[in-house]
Amino acid sequence: MRRKLIITVLLYSLFCWQSAQAQEVVQNNQKEEMADSLKAVRISAEKRRKSTLYKVTFRDLKATLTPMGEADVIKYIQTLPGVATGIEGSSAIYVRGGNMGNNLVSLDGIPIYGSGHLLGMTSVFAPAIVDKTEFFTGGFTSEDANFSASHIKLTSRDGDFQKVKTSFSVSNFLLSGDVSLPLVKNKLSLIASARYSPIGWEYNLLRPLMSDDLDIPDDMSASVYDLYAKLKYNISYKNNVSVSVFKSHDKYSYSKTAKSDDLLQWDNLIVNGEWNYAPGVNWNIKTNVAYNNFGSNQLKKKIPRTGVTNLTTMEVNSSIREFTFESLAAHRLSDRWDIQFGFNIKSAEFDPGSFKQFSGNTSGSSSSSHASFDSQSSSLSGIQVDNKTKVLLGGIHAQAEYGIKDKFLLRLAARGNYFKNDGYSKFDPELRFFGTYFITPNLGVEATVDVLTQYYHTLEGIPAGWSLDMIIPSDEVNIPETSVQYYFGTFANVWKLRFSLGGFYKQMKNVVYFTDATAFFSSSLSEWKENIDIGEGKSYGLEFLTEKTGEKFSFKVAYTLSKTNRTFPDINNGNAIPFKFDRRHILNAGATYVIGKTGKTEQGVTTMFTLSSGHYESLRSSIYQGFMPGMKNWTDLFTNPGQSVGDYNIKGQWESPFEGGYANIDGYVTGRDYYSHPNNYRMPMYIRWDVGYYINISGAKVNHSLSVGVYNLTNRHNAYSLYWDSDENTWKKVSMFPIMPNLCYKISF
Repeated sequence: MRRKLIITVLLYSLFCWQSAQAQEVVQNNQKEEMADSLKAVRISAEKRRKSTLYKVTFRDLKATLTPMGEADVIKYIQTLPGVATGIEGSSAIYVRGGNMGNNLVSLDGIPIYGSGHLLGMTSVFAPAIVDKTEFFTGGFTSEDANFSASHIKLTSRDGDFQKVKTSFSVSNFLLSGDVSLPLVKNKLSLIASARYSPIGWEYNLLRPLMSDDLDIPDDMSASVYDLYAKLKYNISYKNNVSVSVFKSHDKYSYSKTAKSDDLLQWDNLIVNGEWNYAPGVNWNIKTNVAYNNFGSNQLKKKIPRTGVTNLTTMEVNSSIREFTFESLAAHRLSDRWDIQFGFNIKSAEFDPGSFKQFSGNTSGSSSSSHASFDSQSSSLSGIQVDNKTKVLLGGIHAQAEYGIKDKFLLRLAARGNYFKNDGYSKFDPELRFFGTYFITPNLGVEATVDVLTQYYHTLEGIPAGWSLDMIIPSDEVNIPETSVQYYFGTFANVWKLRFSLGGFYKQMKNVVYFTDATAFFSSSLSEWKENIDIGEGKSYGLEFLTEKTGEKFSFKVAYTLSKTNRTFPDINNGNAIPFKFDRRHILNAGATYVIGKTGKTEQGVTTMFTLSSGHYESLRSSIYQGFMPGMKNWTDLFTNPGQSVGDYNIKGQWESPFEGGYANIDGYVTGRDYYSHPNNYRMPMYIRWDVGYYINISGAKVNHSLSVGVYNLTNRHNAYSLYWDSDENTWKKVSMFPIMPNLCYKISF
């Protein structure tokens, strides 16, 4: 089953020979600021260095190429120090040894639980709606909670209060459009964005050209889109309010002739109301009320064989519904002191892994692809299980910063969290420290300490960045995850270059390990509660970054040397095992060169090179001989029928209560796989080189951009996984993406 679903991912690469080019995450670096607009709540954010905080700009993104050609923020973050990736080209990230579910992704402070889009090949955030992106790996601020590894913090763009701006983009896999305009000048603005993918139509168009020997679906239908709209109203120079709605949808249904019909789906819906108030010159207060609904769905119908009318259908659903109220106040006491404090309260309803399973006789035809359970309930019998539970999560927090410009900055943040899930409740304190000191104007040191607690566990399946991983709340068995992380490093600015070098050490407790990731694609998913192990983890390493930004030439080189392991009481006799994505060495080097630039035209080339150690897989260490009993009735197993069955003996016989000692049974001796421990084999090294070219033409009223690129220029088949080919009696590699050109045209008004 695992192989089949990996092949399902592969089908996507088969028709990715052309793809969408990078869209701007920041359309315009020069944002108009109105006199009556409120400043950001974080008064002293610019005091920070970048060793544990990365601010993503459009210039950073231009050198990042992807399988789809869309250089979204997640793909750029995958090139930074301390970050390992999952499946090639996917959105999965693992920061400083944490699990993928330990990373918080938020839009205007609201968590995005399903951030993967288009089978994980891009994110759900349209570039037009993102104004600012910050990536924290340490030194976290007080208001952010319920994560234990990193925070990708996106802030949405406001609509323009002065003039109308629009843009459209057309590529092979994404059609997008956005508008920003004043509804009432200087008072009320609107920004809206929509993206749609014709991926299903394109697949069916190209399917006749694909070999019938490939184990891929015969047909596929898809519905993939995201929508965003935000209204902002300036009440006065002290007050503004905004209301935003975000919706994303991924649905893929596919069928295999005479085998099965399958469906994968996930959705986000967020409604967020925000009020910003400045009661005084040095005060800012921000208050949010939000509704957040995330859900995923998987359905499988096994097609009856010829002459057999029995039909088995299974559906598994997971969902989270949250209502959040939070308020944050920031105050500048003096040129050296800043403080902030606030609270948040969240009421959530979880329904993880609820499932329906039906079987029975059909009336004949089995061609009703993806029929709902409601339409079949009259003819099928089965079971239905819900796992609904309500939780309450609240916290109070405060932080203080003290600093002298170009000398030092110290910040201490503290939180108190209260969590309640039915009869289970817990209070946890958190501490965050950040400090930086300038030895000289161009040389300094930085240190962070973070004590974090996470109350939502993610049961992770195939690491493709698909938003199908089940999220469950903590309880008396699966208690909250915690991490304690230390970082110390140095930074310098020399010859217009910026360097940073630092080391981290991280201890993780109550880490969740889903023992059978393939269960997400089979009927065993309904037994997810039996496949969870809780253990500990440790990660440590060095992170290096050098970068230069120039008018003609810019580059970045990031390198990580690290080691991460896990320890679970019921796995490998309690001995440590390597973390699946413990990539010992990770090197990313990117560059942009401006070939020519005039008043109206700019053209340039970009490149990105990636080299990293392979991740770990679980392969058999050897084969031993084992006895398998035959499939006869119990009364036929003995030489004297009618005797009761005794206990199984490891020598391949059955102990019998009747005189004679042992009874012969039908069976056979076969090779059995032996695994020394999980994650016992490191995959080959990962190597990839991407190149691209762009040209931008600016007119008096209309701007054009054209981009072309090649992902994986050397056509290296980087193995993601291995599988045993029983026909050829050998292990075979599964790789994701061959050499892939991409092309996109964009027009802006």
